[in-house]
This record gives sequence, structure tokens and C-alpha cells, in this order.
Amino acid sequence: MIIQYPDFTTAEKVVHAFSTREGGRSRPPFSALNMAFHVGDDPELVRANRKLFFANLGLDLAKSTWASQVHGDRVAVVTEATAGAGALDPSTALPGTDAMVSDTPGVSLCVMTADCLPILIFDERLRAIGAVHAGWRGTLFKLPVKTLKVMSEVFGTDPADCRVALGPGIGPCCFQVGQEVLERFAQEMPAEYSRFVVKKQTREYIDLYRANSLNLQGIGVPAKNILVSSACTSCNSDRFFSYRAEQGKTGRMVAVIGLLE
Repeated sequence: MIIQYPDFTTAEKVVHAFSTREGGRSRPPFSALNMAFHVGDDPELVRANRKLFFANLGLDLAKSTWASQVHGDRVAVVTEATAGAGALDPSTALPGTDAMVSDTPGVSLCVMTADCLPILIFDERLRAIGAVHAGWRGTLFKLPVKTLKVMSEVFGTDPADCRVALGPGIGPCCFQVGQEVLERFAQEMPAEYSRFVVKKQTREYIDLYRANSLNLQGIGVPAKNILVSSACTSCNSDRFFSYRAEQGKTGRMVAVIGLLE
């Protein structure tokens, strides 16, 4: 049910986790720990799954903040006033948002995925946090970099003080893309392009882990502070929800980072 990186947070007042699809109450094709209202699952089962997951983490679900994700590049600053948006009622989720930041104790930030990368950021020095939904579009927009820039502007964050965790997502073994996507990456990331595009015979695949890691290092996050999952959600759809492997009919996992009061 829960994946955590022992080396991600060294402070006792910060909690993080990535969910799997295991251990919840939803029925097929959303079995079992589906965290998303928008996929067609029974809303009461989604609420039950969220309550179960947050109880296991020791976080207050009522202060967890969720967004209506649109594969865009908007970063929201979450305060006490917006804490809890979307937690139990999807109509209250932050609109059109794919990344959030906060330094408010008691608040947790949540992003949902099913192949896209969930990325969690922790500023150890200032105890500020960020959560990013980065599929290929978010990666192309350099959304994790933009999120850290917002943290710098709002909280004074220095990327050198941050730890970043890239959770389970689709790996370069499975993320085949078309020529149009490749061309966009070649235009936006020409210097790094050859380092995250994997060629297999006549097909080309993108390593989203590598692309985001390179972007983060480019603004000063130490390579040793970037933790990367070894799992591929598409290869392991028995353990993770995978939009690609399950042809779009599936649930969503959640990545959460929270500051304890």
C-alpha cells in the first residue's frame, strides 16, 4: 500500500509516501486502492481509500490538498485557507493545477498518477514542500523546475538544500512516443536530448526519470539528493495503476508530502 524512501526526509516533522494499487476497497477495474474520483469509481469507496491511506500515514486527510490536474504548468501556493481542497469533495479541488507548494504546518500536498511521474520536493533548511504531476507534458514544460522557482520566490528556497523523490511511473522500457513528441523535446531540451531518449531498433522511448533529473540538476539540485524509483508502472500493472497498460480504464495512485504540526 505504501512506498517511502528512507533517505528522502531526515526531519521527523515531514511525512511522504507513494501509494500502490494494493490494499483498498475499490472493485475492478479500479481495484483496489484507487484515489481518484474522476475515473468513474464509486465516490464512497474513493473516500474510504483515502481515509485508510491517510490514517496509516498519521496525516490529517481534512488538511490534504488535491488538484484538478490538466497536464499543464500551473503551480499553486497552498496556505491554511486552501488546505483540504478536494480531499473529500472533488468539486473543491484546486482547478487547473499540476503542482503545489507550501510551508504551512499540518498541510499535505497530493498528486495523482497512473504512469506520469509523481515528484515530491523537500526543502530541508526551511521546511517547505512541493508536489508535482509530471507526465511528458509536465516534463517538457520543466514543471519541477518551475515549482522550485516558485518555492524560491515565495519561501526563499535554495535548490541546493532540497531533496527530490521521483516516485513510480512509466519507465523507458515502455514509454514509446511518436515523432511529434520527440521533436518537441529536441526543441526544448536540445543539450540533454540524447541523454534521455532511448532507441530500440526502429522505436524511440523517453526516460522521464532521466529528463526530470537532468532538469533539476541544471538549477542546482545535487544529483545525490535526487531519489529515483526503479519500478515501471506499465511493466508492473498488478502492483500499480497504469493508464497505458490498462488502456485508460484504471484508477490512480497518490503521492503525498505533508508537514506535521
